[in-house]
Amino acid sequence: MTIARPTVASAADTARARFVVDSLYEELLGGVDFKETAKLHSQDDATRATGGEMEAMTVDQLRPEFVTALQNVEEGEITPPVMSELGFHILRLLERTPGRPLDIKEDFDIIRNMSRQEKTSRMVQDWVEELKKKVYVDIRDINIIN
Repeated sequence: MTIARPTVASAADTARARFVVDSLYEELLGGVDFKETAKLHSQDDATRATGGEMEAMTVDQLRPEFVTALQNVEEGEITPPVMSELGFHILRLLERTPGRPLDIKEDFDIIRNMSRQEKTSRMVQDWVEELKKKVYVDIRDINIIN
């Protein structure tokens, strides 16, 4: 689960975002519900509606700074605010499961989805290559003087 607060351009804006996420972290440590906090304060459109809950991920799918933050966290605990290029995040570890090989009987849906994603990716790559042969694109650097 995650609560995301993106950082913005200026140092003052980043400091304000840090203050907000630090305040949210203190509230969470005080017992405020993580899901409700995520629904109210997260700026991540993909997870806000689910109370910050994300689909299960492997370590390889996580951002390196998330992996580092989650190493010393037990199930159900939250991390102190973590900064990434996307902003500040408070992470809550729902479950840690050991890796295992996929089994066709137990993991059929996962395998089917992986296969669909692979096929779609190949189709998109082929389509882009075909478009490159048919479409001329001229990219120029334009200097605009105020």
